[in-house]
Amino acid sequence: MYLSGRSKSELCPDVHLNREDKEMAEEYAVRRYEDGDEIQITDVMNEVFSQSRTPEQWLWKNKENPSGFDKDAIVLGVRGEQIISHVGGLLSRTKVRDGQEMGLLTFDFAVRADFRRGLKKAGTFLRTARVAEAYYTEAYDFTYGFPNPEHLRMGKRFLKYETAGEIPRLTKRLSLRPFAARFVKARWLLCIIHGMTNAGFRVKHLIFDPRGARQISVVPVTSFDERADDLWERASRSFPIAIVRDRAYLNWRYCRPGQVYHVWAAFEGDALRGYMSYRTLKYGQVRAGVIMDLLPADDIEVGVALCRAAIDQAVRDRVDFVECWMLDQYPFCSVLERFGFRAKPSQDILTFRVLKGKTPTEFFLDLKNWYITLCDTDEL
Repeated sequence: MYLSGRSKSELCPDVHLNREDKEMAEEYAVRRYEDGDEIQITDVMNEVFSQSRTPEQWLWKNKENPSGFDKDAIVLGVRGEQIISHVGGLLSRTKVRDGQEMGLLTFDFAVRADFRRGLKKAGTFLRTARVAEAYYTEAYDFTYGFPNPEHLRMGKRFLKYETAGEIPRLTKRLSLRPFAARFVKARWLLCIIHGMTNAGFRVKHLIFDPRGARQISVVPVTSFDERADDLWERASRSFPIAIVRDRAYLNWRYCRPGQVYHVWAAFEGDALRGYMSYRTLKYGQVRAGVIMDLLPADDIEVGVALCRAAIDQAVRDRVDFVECWMLDQYPFCSVLERFGFRAKPSQDILTFRVLKGKTPTEFFLDLKNWYITLCDTDEL
């Protein structure tokens, strides 16, 4: 469905295009997603973000999402048959206070390099985003996202983003290679430094990191049953705002094509008391372990048992550090601190926009009302 026939005032009601921008707008149209577009969409993403994504991953993320798929939430700028810009929206069943609302995670705001206008001349990006914004306002309760600094500036200026705040990123060091890399350029020497210091941190973990007092069994799992629904029902009572983490969500979230996740379940007898998910990432020569998510966030003993499983895996993976998002109002933050995690400077900002007004903006503005972990992002 092409939307290029709409007037410029409808597409961008508070933006006045100069002559150069108007001429550029004549060169392309704006439309919704159509079957098969995922091939070009992933090409655009790989060009813009210098990543290696596949159409299969896009289909999993969007069309297999248990919250549903809305092709009209994917808005594309096209010139002829070429996709040149993309604004995505991922449906998200969300607990808000005592009810459930349909949120939309906005993701992958991207424009091919030849069509970028910058912050002062935001033509292609803004035209695509305005069409998406008009639809989102009619269809969804709220949007949220984690924009990079450039998109944050643009979103606050043009798209009325509200900012809930900075999400704390906690890090536990398991080698000195990242520090040494500032001064040492020889790869072989960095490998030696990593091996020696990693061994020392491993011994420290085995001897000094805490152990739980309760008899909690932590085992790897590949899928969840109805007990995960019960766990979510109990744990969610302490979350004013959180993505629904039931078994439908969990059995989808950790089946991303081409990605290996470690997921552990914590049992006390036959009762499921919690879970944790983990993966690894590479930043150049540095390897990181990432705690993606866990439930519950308020049972200290379960948190200790699950955190120990994640650190054990990180040691086996020989990563340089482990990182995690965790807001400090949740008791699991103190568990991370007991394991040696420390808060680092972060550019991770949670933004949102209330659309239908079911819940006041002020409720979303308070970061303490959110339960946010790294699993809530769309690409990890």
